[in-house]
Amino acid sequence: MSMKTKLLALLGAAALAFAACADAEITAPAAATVDGEKITVDEVERALAQFEDTGQFEALTAEEEPDKVRRQFQQGYLSQIVRRKIMRPLAEERGLEVGRSEVDESLEAIKADFPSDQEFEAALDQQGLSPGQLPELVRDQLTEEALREDLRAEIEPSDDDLQSFYDENIDRYNQTKASHILLEKRGQAEGVASELQGAKPNQIDKLFAQQARKLSQDPGSGKKGGDLGYFGAGQLVPEFEQAAEELELGEVSDPVKSEFGFHIIRLTDRRLQPFEEVREQIAQELSGAEAEDAFQELIVQAYEDGDVRVNSRYGELDPETQRIADATAEDVPGAEEPSETPPAGEGGEPPATPPSDQ
Repeated sequence: MSMKTKLLALLGAAALAFAACADAEITAPAAATVDGEKITVDEVERALAQFEDTGQFEALTAEEEPDKVRRQFQQGYLSQIVRRKIMRPLAEERGLEVGRSEVDESLEAIKADFPSDQEFEAALDQQGLSPGQLPELVRDQLTEEALREDLRAEIEPSDDDLQSFYDENIDRYNQTKASHILLEKRGQAEGVASELQGAKPNQIDKLFAQQARKLSQDPGSGKKGGDLGYFGAGQLVPEFEQAAEELELGEVSDPVKSEFGFHIIRLTDRRLQPFEEVREQIAQELSGAEAEDAFQELIVQAYEDGDVRVNSRYGELDPETQRIADATAEDVPGAEEPSETPPAGEGGEPPATPPSDQ
């Protein structure tokens, strides 16, 4: 081949390469498509390369094989982007598009939980994120919250539904009212309990309140003479609730040990919350459960309508969970179970929610 022929060949190759870059969205291989819109393999691989530079990748690969972590990331990232391309149009159809101002407000609230930008960015790094990725994740979260609230607003349980729920769950609305004195040492608690148990009926109210204000190490109730108000099952530590359950009205307990110290408990009332008092609470609970069911049905249908197709290189999509995972012999008759360590170059799941300093 002459020098001129070689030069023309090189120029032709360069021209083809330029055309491919200019038309990358059309010619690049697809990792998945949603309604014909492509998510490219290159996009997934770029995200993986970013992830490999984070503290989370380092932490995960200290416990797992790197190729397994990479595989999980690729599947998780692709699942996330497919979900984004399903959920945003779904929200727009219902007039629920999330604006830039809402995203910015949420971002500021997240950042405000951290003492400095450095600590904020370190938290992102530990969750496998870069600052540039966070706005889109926040938008995803706000979009899904808006969809859930929209569905909740459409669901109004009937009065019969509310009354039936109340009647069927009546034990949930039993309440106890008690006062207590919290002390650190058993000996002191035994002495105070004995004094209160021996008090005359017409003196016990005043004496208990005096001792609570003077001695109790629970500052909130101590200022109120030991009064804890009404509480339902599961609101206080189990030892306290069990002891209160065994008391008669007006009775003072022996010292009851919990993780907080020694409680001297006086039972002051028991009641059943009336239906009208908890009606709104029940309505919110029922509509929330129904809205969540409706939300899940809406998403599954949207995935089916969205004609989601996933490159088998990354696995298979389960519309019920909206996750992409390796196919198993159970999924595909005759298929082999995936190996313990996936092929090199494949990898792990990004965090789906913004970071917290908690």
